[in-house]
Amino acid sequence: TMFRATILAGLPITDWAEHTQRLRIYERDGWTAGYDASILQVEGRPESEWGDFRFVNDTGGYMLIQSWVDYPYHIVEIYGNDDNREVWVSDANIWEGTGYPDDIEVVDATLPSGTVQQTEWPRIPTDAAFVMAVTYADGSVNEQEFYSQYHGSGNVWSVSPDMQGRSPAA
Repeated sequence: TMFRATILAGLPITDWAEHTQRLRIYERDGWTAGYDASILQVEGRPESEWGDFRFVNDTGGYMLIQSWVDYPYHIVEIYGNDDNREVWVSDANIWEGTGYPDDIEVVDATLPSGTVQQTEWPRIPTDAAFVMAVTYADGSVNEQEFYSQYHGSGNVWSVSPDMQGRSPAA
């Protein structure tokens, strides 16, 4: 959500990473694949391997970032001085792959005996790209292209230990 607010404000983005998989929840309200950002901070891994999101306030003034949740929405607003920039955001180009990766079976010792249940549905590999162009008051233009490569996945079947090897993925 912060990524989209930053894009719409025309602020330069210096550190950004896409989600590993295409998440349809981010494609509501007219958005498509590609307009999402992921952060990943893993305990025990060095900060140099963490995913982050960073942008620059190049407005020459202060900014106020306001964020709240109005279920099921998360809203982010960025306020600042008007420096007469104009922002253009392209539609995303989307390329869907062909075929799904293999299904997998996950043995879960916490499941009751005799359990075989589908816990994830397949996702096709997808690439998406869009451009943000900012025209400043002096006529200069800054363009940034954002490219997302989403991995696909097959069905995931969770099974109790006694059902190992009996799911459709086996």
